Amino acid sequence: MGFGMRPLALAAVLTTATFAAQEDPEPENVDAETLRVRDRSAILDLRTVVMAGRAYAAANGSLFGDFSSSEEEIQRAKAAPGSLKSFAFTIAPVKPGQTGLRAFCGDSTGRICVSRDGSEPRVKDGRCAQPCLELK
Repeated sequence: MGFGMRPLALAAVLTTATFAAQEDPEPENVDAETLRVRDRSAILDLRTVVMAGRAYAAANGSLFGDFSSSEEEIQRAKAAPGSLKSFAFTIAPVKPGQTGLRAFCGDSTGRICVSRDGSEPRVKDGRCAQPCLELK
């Protein structure tokens, strides 16, 4: 079942959700260094989710799940070809340029794409859509 991987995956989702939900009460007072720190935090959170998803899939027959899948849901997915074979996760600032600088997309291939203007990257078929400016 890969039970040992579930807490890691769930923790990654909760960490990222908390980061994304934080709103700055006075965005006009955010300095450049704070924006850069938020950018770095978003990248670390996204990498954590991508790595957790890939580790989860490695323990569950290459199926990614939704980080809260029950054993029954995993068995149903194994019976349905194409189910849960990919995922994409995006992080974008609430107000680009004010609450964050860039937006990011990470997917099941391990690729991380960046949107320099802070607009949320598109997702297509469970993966970061093209064009993708890859973060190296």
